[in-house]
Amino acid sequence: MATTAQQVYDISMSLIDERLATGLVDTTSTAIFEKNAIYILTSLQDELIQSSDYYKTETITKAAVTDNDNGYESNTMPSDFQDVYQIINEETDKAYRLATDFKWEGKNTLYIKDSFIGTYKVKYFPIPDPITALTDEMVLDDITCRTTLANGLASRLLTNENKVLANFFNDLYNELKNKPKRNQPASVDSIRDVYDSTMTY
Repeated sequence: MATTAQQVYDISMSLIDERLATGLVDTTSTAIFEKNAIYILTSLQDELIQSSDYYKTETITKAAVTDNDNGYESNTMPSDFQDVYQIINEETDKAYRLATDFKWEGKNTLYIKDSFIGTYKVKYFPIPDPITALTDEMVLDDITCRTTLANGLASRLLTNENKVLANFFNDLYNELKNKPKRNQPASVDSIRDVYDSTMTY
């Protein structure tokens, strides 16, 4: 289950020392924090998702050869499509590999060759929906939510309350945001010999 906006908010409340001895958040002093949290979390998530590993996959299956004037069939990406991450194709009875024979038109129209039969998997970075309630789930991974996002929220909630603490949490936020990512495992892709490098004629 994904981390909710409420869970990020609760961590931020602990960071800025807004809990009573009972363990509950002091609702009297934090009423405005709660109102602002969903807007700030939307902004922070939009910022952090640019360098995150969060992506979606759009699957396009061509069951038969098509016949278009330009030799390519157009496919419109989903409405939340922001940018492409990776395109993989799996031709019928052939290898699973990174796709190379396609074209883009404009921001979100993918053209696949008429002669292709098989499946295209388009991995893409999406535009996340705005956070509208603290019960909403965040799309970033749990660790980012509980660390980077919580510190960023704490910083921005304190901007007009305590500039020293706001700067402290902002420094932590930037440090976590700029921390190098783990390397992805290397993948092996089969290479199709288009030019007959074996020189057999």
